[in-house]
Amino acid sequence: MNYTPNFNDARVVARASKAYAYAIAHFDYDIESMHSIEAITKRFGQAQTPICKWLMKTLLICTDQHFSEAAGVSKKYVLNKVGVEQIQSILGITISRQAAVEETYIEEYKEDFQTGDFTYKESSDRFFHPLQNIKKEYKYVLFYKQGYNHDYDINCCAPTLLYQEALKNSLKPQPILQYYIDNRSQIRETLALELQTTPEVVKKIITALFQGARLGANDYSSIYREYNNTALIHRIQQNEYITQMRESIAKMWKALPVTDRRSGKLKNKLYRQLESQVLKAIVQFLRKTHNKHFTEHDGWKCVFEIDEYQLIKYVREHTGYVISVSHVSLREMCENDTSI
Repeated sequence: MNYTPNFNDARVVARASKAYAYAIAHFDYDIESMHSIEAITKRFGQAQTPICKWLMKTLLICTDQHFSEAAGVSKKYVLNKVGVEQIQSILGITISRQAAVEETYIEEYKEDFQTGDFTYKESSDRFFHPLQNIKKEYKYVLFYKQGYNHDYDINCCAPTLLYQEALKNSLKPQPILQYYIDNRSQIRETLALELQTTPEVVKKIITALFQGARLGANDYSSIYREYNNTALIHRIQQNEYITQMRESIAKMWKALPVTDRRSGKLKNKLYRQLESQVLKAIVQFLRKTHNKHFTEHDGWKCVFEIDEYQLIKYVREHTGYVISVSHVSLREMCENDTSI
């Protein structure tokens, strides 16, 4: 590529500064991140222009070219260390990731933060927003600084809603599923030791199994594609507790209204529909209580602390589902973190 940006042009400097901040905010040097070209070029410039091509080549390394808009799969990238240092030298700046996040988003969504009226893009029964793509720890600080003092999640959302829906459709109670929902933290810790992994990985695996994921050491299995670890797959397959759980999950899916139980896409669609019903009820409750909020799939951030009893009652009365929620005080977390 023969193009060389003219950094004496204020427009080029502005474009490079935006691209640099966005890259630092979203990418790592050694951990690849899935990211749509649409989101990148919003800050880098139109994909076909020389400046965009130069900035992408300089700041990012594409580690996986595969993408599918229909399947929601985007290309993967890491930061280009040499290019980042080059940009820092040219611009004469070095920026932390938290500062990069704030520089990228605060001004753009200033009015949304103030009003709580965020505009989402709906796809496959879920609502998407660019702010959802920020890593959790930086997003916490960003929202706290904008007055959103509380973060909530629906506990064990997929297992809870799918199991309750199956019970409505004549499934006989499955004690192992209810026990997992009620004691998930303890079970994840135990399974993490047995499977030689982490509780967070166990959580993702079990959630995937509840949503109909296959379990095999091949590319048909989303779990295998995620971790690319044959030994882990074999340990999961041989684990007695997970084997019993999978048997109950299979019974659960026989009771659920899915036309093709071999279709992971249809299973995931059903879950998202249930999640959407519950989240819409939660949003209604937040609006009734004049609580500005930002939603994220099965969670949300809001300005005021919620009366959890009244929220759970409202959701039950309007959807029929019984949920529980977890709460993080962003005020306490951020004010106690001396690094912020």
